[in-house]
Amino acid sequence: MEEPNQEKMQELYMELQMLNSHLKQLRQQQELLGQQTVEITQALQGLDEFKSSIEGSEMFVPLSSGIFVKAKVSDTGGVLMNVGAGVCVVKDIPSAKQLMQKQLDDSEKFSEKIAFQMERFSRKAANLQHDLQALLPSE
Repeated sequence: MEEPNQEKMQELYMELQMLNSHLKQLRQQQELLGQQTVEITQALQGLDEFKSSIEGSEMFVPLSSGIFVKAKVSDTGGVLMNVGAGVCVVKDIPSAKQLMQKQLDDSEKFSEKIAFQMERFSRKAANLQHDLQALLPSE
């Protein structure tokens, strides 16, 4: 095999490896966004259920994944929302839902951008594989 072909093959192979690495990272981000979307959707459903609860009624409140405590509702007018950096603020339910819906919309837009990027990288990887095949000696 000629030296220039060998160098070109190595260059294409390295580029293909980089693209595959980027694709793997994008898939992981897409998976995390999917989990985030599920969590936000569940939070929105929880806000709807809480909105219809009556003061003094009992409900199960999650402490962490799969761990709940029974609690009495003393105020159905608002919720505490974590706004980042360990800071919580009181929000009325419509405001909390509006904020959660914006997060959901942003997450979906970002997911679409990732899907578009993944499609671009996949096409580029297929082209690189084709170019590599063309450089291989035929028997």
